[in-house]
Amino acid sequence: MNQSGPRDPSSPNRDGRRGGRRGGPGSGAAAGPRGQRPGQGRPRGERPGEGRPKGEGQGQGRPKGERPGEGRPKGERADGRGGQGRRRGRGKGPGRGPRPGAAELAPITARSKLDLERAADAPLSEVERQEAEQHLTFLRRFKGTLRLSLNAREDLLVNGAKAPDERGVLKHLFAKVDRATVERALSRDALKADAALRTAFLAGVVRLDPDPHTLLAYLEAVAASQDRRVAAQAFGATVARVDFSALSPALLGRLLEVCRAAFLEHDRVQALLGLFDVPSFADALARARGQLPAAVEEELAPLAAAHRAVTRQEPLPNDEAERGLITAGVARWLSAPAEVLRSYPLEHRTHLAEFAVAASDGTAPDALPPTLMDSIPRDHPRYLRLGLLWSEKLVRGGQVEAARGVLRELVTAHPEHRDAARRLKALEGTRIGALLLQGEARGGLEAAFWSDGALHGYAEVARGPAADALEARARWQSELLLPGVAPVLASGRHEDQAWLLLGASGQPLTNARRGLREALTLADDALRILRSLALAGVELPKVEPTRFWQRGRGGQLELVDLGGAVRSDPTRAAMGMAGPALELARTLLWDERADALRSDLPAELAARLGGRAPLHTLVRALVEAASR
Repeated sequence: MNQSGPRDPSSPNRDGRRGGRRGGPGSGAAAGPRGQRPGQGRPRGERPGEGRPKGEGQGQGRPKGERPGEGRPKGERADGRGGQGRRRGRGKGPGRGPRPGAAELAPITARSKLDLERAADAPLSEVERQEAEQHLTFLRRFKGTLRLSLNAREDLLVNGAKAPDERGVLKHLFAKVDRATVERALSRDALKADAALRTAFLAGVVRLDPDPHTLLAYLEAVAASQDRRVAAQAFGATVARVDFSALSPALLGRLLEVCRAAFLEHDRVQALLGLFDVPSFADALARARGQLPAAVEEELAPLAAAHRAVTRQEPLPNDEAERGLITAGVARWLSAPAEVLRSYPLEHRTHLAEFAVAASDGTAPDALPPTLMDSIPRDHPRYLRLGLLWSEKLVRGGQVEAARGVLRELVTAHPEHRDAARRLKALEGTRIGALLLQGEARGGLEAAFWSDGALHGYAEVARGPAADALEARARWQSELLLPGVAPVLASGRHEDQAWLLLGASGQPLTNARRGLREALTLADDALRILRSLALAGVELPKVEPTRFWQRGRGGQLELVDLGGAVRSDPTRAAMGMAGPALELARTLLWDERADALRSDLPAELAARLGGRAPLHTLVRALVEAASR
């Protein structure tokens, strides 16, 4: 069977108007139901060049009373949706049934799955067939505007009389929608006068061929519409198709100006941040620096810096100006409405939250928007980590009540995590400035939490006249870093009270009955600590066993309580500590039931403990006894 060749572009029959050629080669094969010829879909009186309304198919013309030049039926929305033309009784042929065009050509939301570069006879997948139907729906609607020259098989496809199943035919048909054809269509009055129709037209074109110039024309048309949210969606999905390496600085500047004109503040931030995720965009931006409009470069700089720091997790620069750009960019990012913040990928949201916590001093509870924190799944490990970090910052910033709220959420979400519960309990203690007392006494010290550093420990507190002495001791004790001596974590003063927080753990040492070797080891450890303390020029006038804490039975010994300690020179301190050290050793090696030294002590050590001896001599005697 012969097929009709390409029609003369000047022929009035090319867009399906009446009065065209009757019969001829291929006319019988192209006939639709009830003898209708292919391309004969326009009712009597319809003017050339008019686009068909939505849903128009074979044998379905413009409803009665529609004025010439209207590109969509009454009631169709500006974005091309809605608008249901009248259907006339028709039999179902190939490709009939509900068409993909029923939902209209919405903004681009996915990349093309239709691969027209494969072999012409390669069968189409179902996904490809559905996409082809969408393209054909577009061509059907704008056939009169595009004025394509169609052969018989292409005419059957466009009019919906034949299902798309030949890859080669589709490739040949879609290639006819080239740049020159599109530009001629855009110059026609029907598209010039109707921004919504122009947008729908360009949306269909860019689905067929995402040429950069057409993409920009589409974005400009979207920007001219009233629906800014649709514009944001269209921009984000469309730019993913752009090969930025092929854009000149002028075209790149035009694209970015479209973005600035099309979106409201937060949508624009979202769109620009999305651009930084496109690999070729960064290279194109670097090449175009200094050639872009000043307003564009001014807006891009802080967002680009924030994207590098937050999304790419690049190290923070030392340059203060660059850090300022990051802060400004993150501030714009975080100021977005809740629904915009939630729209970012989980990884980006967590990085953004971590950066917000790190950059905040905790004085502003809203520096980390609750929406951002709530958008992270409760059972996610980063939710717990972020919550703990944020509660610390809030406490340091004096926002204790806000920190309690965060910790309550953590305790609810992670009841097995003891640290969150411990911190929450700590914030409910009696406050002395930045110190919160927990009400748990241990060896003359009280469990406490230092809010400025978010640290737990045990505190020595002095009130009234003793506060001055403790404050003075805290200054030199904080520099005393000796093995076996509890370090000072923090110290401070609030009104007439001074405090000293120690990093201690374990239980105060008692006179419990022990085996000989354990008792000798404990006495040896305690006297070694006192010896090192004396060599550091510190003297303790009285040394009770409870000044030492032990981590579990037989665990490490640590001198925690230095109450009453004074500074001295090492020789004098060693002489002054000899008596208290001897009393401590006797106490640890004493048999309370016999009210005497243990009977199982070596005779030489018992003799030393019964008299007076220098501190170093006592230590040596204990070592020798423990080594036997």
